[in-house]
Amino acid sequence: MPDKLSLPVSSYEQLTKLIRSYSQGSENMTLDDLANLVGMGKSRISSNHKFLIELGLITGGNKKSATSLGKNLGRALEHNQEDDTRLLWQEAIQGNEEMSKLITTIRIQRGMPTEDLVSHILYVSEKKNNRNTRAGARTISDILVASGLLEDQDGQLKVAKPMVGTENEASEPSDNSSEAVTEETDNEQEPLDEKPTTAPPNIPTVAINIQLQIPETENAAVYENLFKALRKHLLNPDE
Repeated sequence: MPDKLSLPVSSYEQLTKLIRSYSQGSENMTLDDLANLVGMGKSRISSNHKFLIELGLITGGNKKSATSLGKNLGRALEHNQEDDTRLLWQEAIQGNEEMSKLITTIRIQRGMPTEDLVSHILYVSEKKNNRNTRAGARTISDILVASGLLEDQDGQLKVAKPMVGTENEASEPSDNSSEAVTEETDNEQEPLDEKPTTAPPNIPTVAINIQLQIPETENAAVYENLFKALRKHLLNPDE
């Protein structure tokens, strides 16, 4: 992993055109092959190669090919698939330490004007400050915005808040779908063999405990008379 950030030399529009050409071309293309395909000078194309390699979008020596990530990004750019383009740019940025540090810097600074970010990119890339290098630094700034990791808020580039997933939004039914579900539920008939059940009322109960203390005695008649009285007054009170 390089210890400093390489710069592209082309604008964002030219760089994405180059990525699309790589994704559509054959494997192991020469510089001549690519120049004929993209319609760009060979010197300008080769000056972007180091940056594209560091982002993991192309690979190879004298003959180069698009990586799987580069092919997917080129295809998303070609078909204007904005959501996929953002996610694939994010994957490329997160796989490059120096690009990821730019996001961290802006988060710590709580925002930064575009020109200040361009100057910071030139500083960390250890490039001279001239028209060509500033154009390359601005392309990196454009990539960070295109990835959705940064957003422009009144002239300040700030770290974007995480976007709500489309799956969550899709899971929420619309008003019409809610009415359809309600109507379908109302039209359902209950089975004939089922009867509504009601919980029994809570009826209070009264329990009476009677304790008798029987004196100790050896006279059996005492116990006999006691049991007769209990039977008469408690068990058979009407007799």
